[in-house]
Amino acid sequence: MELFWLSILQGITEFIPVSSSAHAFIFAKFFHFQPMTRAMEVSLNTITLSVIVLYFRKDMWEMIRATFLVLKGRMTEPFHRGMKICVATIPVVIAGYFMHEYFDHYVQMATLIGIMSIVFGTLLMVVDRFCTANRKFRQISYWHAFVMGCFQMLALVPGVSRSGSTLIGARLLGYARRDAAHFSFLMAIPVGVGAFVLTAKDLIFFKCSEGPMAFVMLMLLLTFSIGYATLTFFMKWLAHQPLFIWALYRIIFGLFVLYYFY
Repeated sequence: MELFWLSILQGITEFIPVSSSAHAFIFAKFFHFQPMTRAMEVSLNTITLSVIVLYFRKDMWEMIRATFLVLKGRMTEPFHRGMKICVATIPVVIAGYFMHEYFDHYVQMATLIGIMSIVFGTLLMVVDRFCTANRKFRQISYWHAFVMGCFQMLALVPGVSRSGSTLIGARLLGYARRDAAHFSFLMAIPVGVGAFVLTAKDLIFFKCSEGPMAFVMLMLLLTFSIGYATLTFFMKWLAHQPLFIWALYRIIFGLFVLYYFY
């Protein structure tokens, strides 16, 4: 049953700006769940990555096709879009390397999660309320992509949220909410692929300790289904609604964490 609830939690929180890893950590501590195996964490993250790839399949196909067109001497807009995503990935790759090399002992702390949730929830609320929203997805420059990549790097701190930090960065730069989220989720693809490659060995030696394999596969399918529905809902929400409710939730969540675990 623990895997059932954690699968639902992953499917919901991965695609809204609230930090899925922080919720999984706090949820497990609150209900005294046993930590998931590394292989299950990799499996769930791979499933959520596949949700993004499927949802933005048109963008993926355009960028793949544009890469082959370069061989014919044609540099199209989708090719530059792919290069901007690569540029946005550079900061988190560098920061992730140093985190792995020098702070591998670093673990999530409830207090830090609570503080970061409140701080970035407040930033998200203020930025979304007062920043302009006149720039569109296809107007993203290489410099803006790099800046958003620096905000993505902040998500290495527990409780920050990758989508939350990149949305803050994009809104500061003046991008409309839905356009900001569009690029934010595309930025997650190379990061997710890199994380999968680095942890794939955990799946090679995967010995299922979470229950029967059929049950585990069902939970992964549940995560995928809920994740796709959540991503679809969130993208439609951003077309007409502000980020206030998600920012407010983050602040309330952070206050609860500090009160309960301090």
